[in-house]
Amino acid sequence: TKLPTLQGTTQLSSLDGATIVAALQNEAVTSNAPVGAMKELALQFADSAVGFGDILSALVPGVQKNVLDTVVEPDVTTFLYFNSKGVWPGYVVRLKPTVVVADAQAALAVIEQYSLTGLYLSDPGVAQPFQTGPYQGSPIRFSTFAKNGASFNYGVLENYAVFSTSFDGFKAAVDLLGL
Repeated sequence: TKLPTLQGTTQLSSLDGATIVAALQNEAVTSNAPVGAMKELALQFADSAVGFGDILSALVPGVQKNVLDTVVEPDVTTFLYFNSKGVWPGYVVRLKPTVVVADAQAALAVIEQYSLTGLYLSDPGVAQPFQTGPYQGSPIRFSTFAKNGASFNYGVLENYAVFSTSFDGFKAAVDLLGL
């Protein structure tokens, strides 16, 4: 049985990493979602949708918003994936129509240079070096963390880039996309 996908909108008081994480933590607690559920969130600031570049550059200091904006659309689906090991944020964005998949993968790989702990709702512990593994016929990059269930996974599948703080969340997002 497939669990329903929950949906919601979250208003942010500012666009800094601490505010975004606090808002996601609040959603994780108040959602009361069952294990295996996914909650899609629209993040808003000053009555406007918050773009992917703004989110990622706030959560991962060092990532430049303009680098991301060259390969992906600003519209983002933020999600929380709930499982027995925790609540795991993730993001899905569409590639710009003119972007070649290999170019998108290269541009997005910049994230590997920085600390990714800001993407998590609680400290995931020490990260291992990034590796590549196949998923649905596409090369996916991932790094596992010390905390059970925590791994940062990202990849380009068809015309989407998917980022998740757990592999189970990554698989659930790809499944919801129908890829």
